[in-house]
Amino acid sequence: MKPFEIYIAYISWGSGGKDRPVLLLIFDDGKATVYPITTQYEIKTNADKIRLLDFLAE
Repeated sequence: MKPFEIYIAYISWGSGGKDRPVLLLIFDDGKATVYPITTQYEIKTNADKIRLLDFLAE
Protein backbone atom coordinates (compact mmCIF):
# COMPACT_ATOMS: atom_id res chain seq x y z
CA MET A 1 0.00 0.00 0.00
CA LYS A 2 1.30 3.43 -0.92
CA PRO A 3 0.32 6.84 0.49
CA PHE A 4 -1.78 9.10 -1.76
CA GLU A 5 -3.32 6.25 -3.71
CA ILE A 6 -7.02 5.45 -3.85
CA TYR A 7 -8.29 2.22 -2.26
CA ILE A 8 -11.66 0.68 -1.45
CA ALA A 9 -12.42 0.28 2.27
CA TYR A 10 -15.46 -0.92 4.17
CA ILE A 11 -16.83 2.14 6.00
CA SER A 12 -19.16 1.20 8.85
CA TRP A 13 -21.74 3.28 10.65
CA GLY A 14 -24.30 2.25 13.23
CA SER A 15 -25.52 -1.20 12.27
CA GLY A 16 -24.35 -1.13 8.65
CA GLY A 17 -21.77 0.10 6.22
CA LYS A 18 -20.59 0.05 2.60
CA ASP A 19 -17.45 -0.26 0.51
CA ARG A 20 -16.28 3.25 -0.32
CA PRO A 21 -13.26 4.86 -2.02
CA VAL A 22 -10.67 6.34 0.33
CA LEU A 23 -7.41 8.23 -0.07
CA LEU A 24 -4.61 6.53 1.85
CA LEU A 25 -2.69 9.12 3.87
CA ILE A 26 -0.49 7.03 6.17
CA PHE A 27 0.32 3.33 6.22
CA ASP A 28 2.54 2.17 9.04
CA ASP A 29 2.90 -1.16 10.84
CA GLY A 30 -0.32 -2.57 9.40
CA LYS A 31 -2.37 0.51 10.31
CA ALA A 32 -3.86 2.88 7.75
CA THR A 33 -5.17 6.43 8.11
CA VAL A 34 -7.48 7.34 5.25
CA TYR A 35 -9.69 10.19 4.06
CA PRO A 36 -13.09 9.06 2.73
CA ILE A 37 -13.91 10.27 -0.79
CA THR A 38 -17.47 11.42 -1.44
CA THR A 39 -19.49 13.09 -4.17
CA GLN A 40 -21.76 14.49 -1.43
CA TYR A 41 -19.13 16.86 0.03
CA GLU A 42 -21.34 19.97 -0.09
CA ILE A 43 -24.04 18.45 2.13
CA LYS A 44 -21.65 16.95 4.71
CA THR A 45 -21.25 18.50 8.16
CA ASN A 46 -17.99 20.30 8.89
CA ALA A 47 -16.98 17.42 11.18
CA ASP A 48 -17.46 14.91 8.35
CA LYS A 49 -15.56 17.10 5.87
CA ILE A 50 -12.37 16.76 7.91
CA ARG A 51 -12.93 13.26 9.32
CA LEU A 52 -9.98 10.88 9.04
CA LEU A 53 -10.45 7.16 9.61
CA ASP A 54 -8.02 4.61 11.05
CA PHE A 55 -8.00 0.99 9.91
CA LEU A 56 -6.07 -2.18 10.58
CA ALA A 57 -4.93 -3.57 7.22
CA GLU A 58 -5.93 -7.16 6.56
